[in-house]
Amino acid sequence: GKWEYSYIKDNDGDHLYKGGIVASGKLKSVNFFLYILDRGLLCQTSAPVGVPEEYRPKMYEFLALCNMTTVNGAFILDPRDGELLFKAFTEGIGAAKIEGTDFGDKIMDPLLLGSMNAWNRYGDAFMSLIFGFADAISAEELYQKCVAKE
Repeated sequence: GKWEYSYIKDNDGDHLYKGGIVASGKLKSVNFFLYILDRGLLCQTSAPVGVPEEYRPKMYEFLALCNMTTVNGAFILDPRDGELLFKAFTEGIGAAKIEGTDFGDKIMDPLLLGSMNAWNRYGDAFMSLIFGFADAISAEELYQKCVAKE
């Protein structure tokens, strides 16, 4: 799917960049935080809508299927508030290599590409689950619909 991002440098502390990604499909946007660690970069993206409690069991089942084929990252459903996250880690581009580097498209594009591909692949299904439009279909059938689109 088509996507684009924008970000700002965050001076508040433990992450360096934060921003938003706009995508095509039912899931129109996700938020991201980029944490720069000594041994790599951790990119955490989150959907702007939480999963209602009554739909969480089916979402957990669906996420387990998604995570079996997702490369370099995993979807997580926070049981406290229903926040849906995707975390990706890139090793070898740590704080020492970034200091003094123009931290723009050369690093952001590849890092966000994997995250956005994951959201684009499953975003429509997430929205169907969150808003109760997938009640008549099993998590396995929903997953198969997502992978069949490719």
